This record gives sequence, structure tokens and C-alpha cells, in this order.
Amino acid sequence: MFRNKVYSRLGASTVDPQADEVPGSLPRKSPPQAPGRIDNEWNKILTILHWNAEGISRKKLGLANRLKKEDIDVACIQESHLIPHPKHGRRFTMKGYQTFKQDRQDGPKGGVITLVKNDITASEIKVNTGDRAEMIGTELHFKDKNITIYNCYCPPGKEHALHAMNISNQCIVVRDFNSYSYSWGYENQDARGEEVEDWQTNMSLVLIARRIHLPYIRAHG
Repeated sequence: MFRNKVYSRLGASTVDPQADEVPGSLPRKSPPQAPGRIDNEWNKILTILHWNAEGISRKKLGLANRLKKEDIDVACIQESHLIPHPKHGRRFTMKGYQTFKQDRQDGPKGGVITLVKNDITASEIKVNTGDRAEMIGTELHFKDKNITIYNCYCPPGKEHALHAMNISNQCIVVRDFNSYSYSWGYENQDARGEEVEDWQTNMSLVLIARRIHLPYIRAHG
């Protein structure tokens, strides 16, 4: 999700909410979506990878190859599932990248990691969600602007804590909210999806995921 004002400044026009109706007591409008491929200045600035890893420790080599092949600037990874090491704790490093992460402290699984190329100046933004969604904020510092990226994972049954994020004019939200919506490719919609849609509209965020794309690819093995 991009903030509307960022999207406009970088050469692409925003889209009014579409008038698709979904089941419910009142008609709903789908949130704004990007009009296809974004071939503008934004693509020249950042290439972002979004991945729910379902455990990253044994997939590190594959991730390194993908980062190199695609020349990824920022990788937002959910469900890192890092297990504490007797000596190093939950340390995670990737050659050529800075690591910003939040691990689940009260049990296995969960966790988010944001990797930022070493040639991009970056700093962490603390996000307090209590025992709700897992989030980490990262601010990228460029000569003419700062860009904030929120990396979010919300397990089923946990509150989204959407308003824990400080949405600015230069902001990207990369997320796995475990919510269902027609807008991001599901065949059904639930209350969690409606909550995210309403928040997106209120925050003037533009949805990048397209309805024609599958919302997930189930892992095997």
C-alpha cells in the first residue's frame, strides 16, 4: 500500500474508489487501487520484495539468490520463525543488507524482518502494538525525502493494531494481516478484511496488489 500523496507526486494518478458492492448490511466500496504497472520515478528509487517465509532459517540461501537476482533494495519478510541460538540469540544477517527485526517473544513462529541494502541509510521506528499484530517500522533517508516502510504480520485471532502506525505522506505498508477481501484477490470477504479496507481508505493509501493475482501460494514440504 502506498500513501496517495506519494503516488501522485511520483507521476501516477490516483484512482477513485470503485463502486463494487460486497455482501453486508450496507453497500461497500472497494478501496483505491493502483492502475496496473507503475512505470514512473518510484520504480527507479526502490525495488521491494514482500514474502511470508513460514520460517527463514533454512531458506536463507534461496533468499540471498533472489535478492541478488532481482537487485532488491528492501525485503519485508513475515513469519521468520527464528529460534534462539544458545550463543547468538535470534541473530539474522544477510550479506549486503542491514537487518531490522522483531521476534515473537511469547512462543514459536511469527516475527518480522526488514532487510535494507547497505547503501541506503536507514533507521528503525519503534511500533508499540502490545500483544497484538507484529510490526516494525523502518525509515529510509534519501537526499530529498525520507520514506517510511511498515512491515506487518497479524496472526489469526489477534487485533490488527492498525492505528499504531504513523502514516505520513511518504509511507509504504507491506503486510500480511490474515484478512480476506475481494480487493486483494480472495473469493470471499470477512470482518477483518473490511476493517483493513476502511483503514486504508481513511489513511488515503493506494492498494498495489491486483485482484488478478493470487493472495498467497501455499508451500509444500
